[in-house]
Amino acid sequence: MVFAAALAVTTLVPILVFGTQPAGAEQPSQVVTALRRDGVFVHNQRDNDIDRDALAATVKEAEQLGYKMAVVIPLDPLPELRSFVLRIQQRGEFDAVIGFGLEGEVEAETSEALDGERLSALRSVREAEGTPEELTALFLTELTTEPPGAVPEIVWRIGRWVAFFVALLITVGVLEQVLRTYSKRGQSNQSTA
Repeated sequence: MVFAAALAVTTLVPILVFGTQPAGAEQPSQVVTALRRDGVFVHNQRDNDIDRDALAATVKEAEQLGYKMAVVIPLDPLPELRSFVLRIQQRGEFDAVIGFGLEGEVEAETSEALDGERLSALRSVREAEGTPEELTALFLTELTTEPPGAVPEIVWRIGRWVAFFVALLITVGVLEQVLRTYSKRGQSNQSTA
């Protein structure tokens, strides 16, 4: 009985103290702390072919444009990359965070000010091929570049209604003139009779 109690205590105490998360999993708070240096977090098991200086240069470029940006390349984000990137963005109060998973997965989160641009920038990054350094630069470019001036659908709809009413007014005006002409002819024929 004593042995069973001792076994339970030695099993439960580490779980209660350290939690149930795997030892290799990154914690958002620790990653946010690591991002304070240059805005880049690369897990040491993924840094062999990553050019940290290029990523830091893109973060610096974002800063010059007035945005606080971060790049995260975790090994084991919890619970999954999208939520992990969101937590980093919220805890670090970043304007934009882009994260790269193990199998080519890319996720990004932005502040409300950039939320409309995030989806098109993320779509562009996902459709492109390249290294995390190239994709991060593409993300920043897409995020901060104004899209070509597309005319919103509401403008086209209003334009169609305006054109319809103008055509209707012209038709009514022409019909009125035709009726007046026939009316004057009819009056002049009756007066000569």
